[in-house]
Amino acid sequence: MAKSKPKHWSECGTEAEEARWWDEHPEYVAALMDQAAAGKTLKRTHKAIAAVDSAPRIPLKVDVKSIRSRTGLSQAGFALRYGFSSRSLQQWEQGRRQPGKAARAYLTVIARASDVVREALAG
Repeated sequence: MAKSKPKHWSECGTEAEEARWWDEHPEYVAALMDQAAAGKTLKRTHKAIAAVDSAPRIPLKVDVKSIRSRTGLSQAGFALRYGFSSRSLQQWEQGRRQPGKAARAYLTVIARASDVVREALAG
């Protein structure tokens, strides 16, 4: 028996399923944004906050080796500069593990604006 589609984002079982739900219900996101713009108090869940913040899209997978390669840094240098464990970096690059959601978001920012991240961390 096929699983029925979630009727609400809170019924989603995975991040991918949740991302699809948000994409399929833009009216819900728009309503939350309108309520926030009108100064109404929203439920303080991280999902509602994410929706109000223009639903940031954190990738489900990132190519860590490619991101590091574009910086021109060695694994040790990349880990040191951006605050990662060398061991975690190795496992991510070898495909043994995937970074968690926060690390994927951070890696995405590094990939898109490494100079800004470097400057922000410098002082």
